[in-house]
Amino acid sequence: MNRKLVLASVLTTLISCMPHPVSAHVLVKDNVTKAGAVLHVNPDDDPVAGKKAWLFFGIQDSSLPDKRPTATFTITDDQKNQVAVPTDVDRSGISAEYVFPRQGMYQLDLVITEGGKKLHEFRHNQRISRGITGSQATGSTPAWAQAGLLFAILLGAVAAIVAFNRRHDINKYSRF
Repeated sequence: MNRKLVLASVLTTLISCMPHPVSAHVLVKDNVTKAGAVLHVNPDDDPVAGKKAWLFFGIQDSSLPDKRPTATFTITDDQKNQVAVPTDVDRSGISAEYVFPRQGMYQLDLVITEGGKKLHEFRHNQRISRGITGSQATGSTPAWAQAGLLFAILLGAVAAIVAFNRRHDINKYSRF
């Protein structure tokens, strides 16, 4: 009986440690009507920085009206740079194509209006973890790293000067 319990525990642990498939799409809540939209992002719901990504908001609980609503889609990066992205609107949802310039966190904002009235407002944070990383040209090096490098250089120079000035004492105590 005891062996069966140990075997069951080991099998349960092994099964729980196996990789699980990730949910393929994200449900985004509407801030106006509390309806939802399923956000599909291709490729594989894990876009690659530097490559074109296709984004589609499938509106749930209601379809878009017969009259063509206006969709404003903006993407804001982690440095607060905002880009308006052209969209294609049909009754099933809103689609857009965008090339994320580098890895990082992006805020996706979609506002759907008709006749000046706001129908839906969706907001989602999208992490880009594959592809092009941030470059030094964007000033992504933190100030503390530059100060630390300067401090290390100065400390090395002081140690070299002290060692040079005390070279006779060092030589005297270094003999065996």
